[in-house]
Amino acid sequence: MQFLQSLLEKKEKKPEKKKVVFIETDPREAFPADTMSALQKEINKNAKDLEKDWRSAVELVDYAFTELDVPKPLAYLKDRWAQYTQLLSVAVTGLRDSRGMKSHWTKTV
Repeated sequence: MQFLQSLLEKKEKKPEKKKVVFIETDPREAFPADTMSALQKEINKNAKDLEKDWRSAVELVDYAFTELDVPKPLAYLKDRWAQYTQLLSVAVTGLRDSRGMKSHWTKTV
């Protein structure tokens, strides 16, 4: 009986440790491929989460940067800014595929 009860009890989850996906070395360099891959996965995961209501693709991309503790690039960092705009394209595609083009994220607020 105790064995069955112990199986049915909810086990406490250990707090998730965030995986480090980026360590700053030179801000003039482009983001490494592993960092870009992690950002794309985070964007796609959150685009598919229909419980989250995104106002725009920019908001989704910025959220991914914040979640993964990656600094958002500024426009004068040409390589990183180009990568940021690529991630915006990933976000638009993900939101379009999961929510459609007539969804809330396409309207101006």
